[in-house]
Amino acid sequence: MFSLDKEVAALSRADRLAGLKRIIPRERIKRILSRTGKDGTVCPRLPAVFMVSFVLGLGLFSRDCYRQVFRWLVPWQRRGSVPGRSTLCEARQRLGVAPLVILAEETVQPLASPATPGAFYRDLRLVALDGFVVDLPDTPANERVFGRPSGSRAPGAFPQARLVALCEAGTHVFYRWLIKPIRVAEQTMADALLRMFLTAGMLLLWDRGFL
Repeated sequence: MFSLDKEVAALSRADRLAGLKRIIPRERIKRILSRTGKDGTVCPRLPAVFMVSFVLGLGLFSRDCYRQVFRWLVPWQRRGSVPGRSTLCEARQRLGVAPLVILAEETVQPLASPATPGAFYRDLRLVALDGFVVDLPDTPANERVFGRPSGSRAPGAFPQARLVALCEAGTHVFYRWLIKPIRVAEQTMADALLRMFLTAGMLLLWDRGFL
């Protein structure tokens, strides 16, 4: 994950934005918003189709604040007319997660070709399992849903979610994943993940912890 962050940070702002528009065209976003009933306009300055790009932009420009990401996406906006952070947060909450989940499922796919180094073994696509935990904002809702890690003296400082993903070995694309409360074991998640998404023509690599 960290090497990927460095690769993205090394790209120019123009290259990142061009890649976003090429990989996720506006028409796909509009279709998914219509499918999820999120295509209505509540705030003319922040329509849902823009907010999808904004949320993706938060990942492309992860070191920048909300308002600066808005400026990158709308460079022609005149000075003083950039929405405040609270306005952007409210628009992001209105968007919800459903459009982004569908967009990810449609867009994130294995990318390797037979010519990709380290991607195939005897015509079998190499995939691997990877698991890790992420800290979440310290809110009652996150604590209720995901829980906190247990400690010898007290619970952890932040709620945490556990993520297990199938990763294409040659490109490091995390193309299918499960997100569960911290109390759910990686082995339990891996079993469900493999049953749903491991297909013919793939060769799975995993470490002994999953046995």
